[in-house]
Amino acid sequence: MKKKSKIIVVAVIVVVALVILLWSLSPPKSQSISDVVDNPDKFLGKNIQIKGIVVNNTIDNSTSTIKFNLTDEDDDSYNLTVWYEGILPNNFEAGKVSFVKGYLERDDEDNLYFDAETIKIGCASKYD
Repeated sequence: MKKKSKIIVVAVIVVVALVILLWSLSPPKSQSISDVVDNPDKFLGKNIQIKGIVVNNTIDNSTSTIKFNLTDEDDDSYNLTVWYEGILPNNFEAGKVSFVKGYLERDDEDNLYFDAETIKIGCASKYD
């Protein structure tokens, strides 16, 4: 194989590897609260990211498990309880757009809740 052909093959391999790497690093698509609540079986036990607004007067950090509710930006009739163990972001507060990543689960009484592993606060265009 000629030197020029080898360089072209290596360049193509590098470009394909970079495209695959960048594609795998893209942020996950955020699900809405309404999508998750309306179709829980589709999401139960799967690692997903949910976008919502922290509902006023729902933040309970009296135990090691912090609980709060998220609602959709456009339809506050949908509500989902989030459980989180960890340190909350500094700017975490009611009314903020929040992105929680973790697992949709059911409690002992068959109620849906979201077991969050990470929480991010910010504008939708940055994470969605």
